Amino acid sequence: MFECEQHRSLANIYKKQLCLFLPPTGFFRMASLLSSYFWFQLMTMISLNQIVKIKEKEGRKVAVLDHVNLNITEGEFISIVGFNKCGKTSLMRILAMIDQNYYGSYIFENVHVENISAREIQKFRMEKVGLVLRNVNLVDYFTIRENISLPLQYLHGSNGMAYEQAKYWCHRFKISHRKNHLAKKVNPLIKVKAAIAQSLVLRPKILLADDIMGDLNTEERKDIINLLAELNNEGLTIVLTSENLDEANLFHRKIFINEGKIFTDYPIGKSK
Repeated sequence: MFECEQHRSLANIYKKQLCLFLPPTGFFRMASLLSSYFWFQLMTMISLNQIVKIKEKEGRKVAVLDHVNLNITEGEFISIVGFNKCGKTSLMRILAMIDQNYYGSYIFENVHVENISAREIQKFRMEKVGLVLRNVNLVDYFTIRENISLPLQYLHGSNGMAYEQAKYWCHRFKISHRKNHLAKKVNPLIKVKAAIAQSLVLRPKILLADDIMGDLNTEERKDIINLLAELNNEGLTIVLTSENLDEANLFHRKIFINEGKIFTDYPIGKSK
């Protein structure tokens, strides 16, 4: 479904070619280093370097993000954890290319985001990034199916294809029984699932979800995490922000952010 597998195959080809052309001794270490380099280049999707975000609070300038460095590789399943007003949302807005008012370098698939025009950024974001915000991107007076199909209708103007895609995602996320209900009439779990579906209809490379489970109970939160894990197993790169430290352990990589700085960033290991 997603593109991670073909990149792994290409990296393996590089490794085999290096083994063919380099002698078994002397340059073996070089072959290993070069193959690792090719692997990193192929798999790195996002690279943030020395990101600084300044806001004014009570008449003084405050760094809500303070020299943040972050690499995200294809296929990762990441939780960014931190307490309220720690910089999570500011970081996600930059990752989503909504906020371009920052210092530092943002590279997405070898494209320097700060060097392209606003129009190019909008096109790039629509093609590459799926975004779900904490207040959920749904129109109250549209049905669930209409909400899910909105990005396709906006981009292609095709009701038929848009509705077919919406039908697919409703079935996939088990919300078909509410597809014709107005968004304002359904429960929070259905809204979150519909918002995730809406963010995926254009088949993005990465899904960014900013504190989307605040209105859900424990079982509903587990349901969403299981759904995200299933999508990640198909190759979709996922980054979710949360204040829940225990839930973060269900992801493959946990990043703890506080006062605009990344304090810990370590792999947890894939769940069995």
